[in-house]
Amino acid sequence: MIRNNAQDLENSIKFRVEDCETLVKSRITETYVKNLGKQIENAIIDSFDRKNEDTIAEIRDICNSFGRNQEIFFKETDDSLINYRTELKRFETEFNNKVGRKDLKKVQEVFEDHQKFYEA
Repeated sequence: MIRNNAQDLENSIKFRVEDCETLVKSRITETYVKNLGKQIENAIIDSFDRKNEDTIAEIRDICNSFGRNQEIFFKETDDSLINYRTELKRFETEFNNKVGRKDLKKVQEVFEDHQKFYEA
């Protein structure tokens, strides 16, 4: 009986020691926490870097697009100015052909004649 009790006690102690070993192995250590923290930190930094790279690429695309649009705007503006100047010269020529200096002088002479008639 004593031998049986001793065997039971030994088995019980063995079980408890194995249980403690299992608990110690699964226990979170300071090193584990530091390593896990470093992994999380690196993951956040990598994510932030990728986001910054994407943002920088988007800004670069916007700037390039703005530059192209600006070039197009300046070209269209120059073309419009050339067209307006051409149209203005055409209008000036047409106006001078329709109402020439001779016609203006004739109108002035007629006006002067009418003015002399009314004064007399």
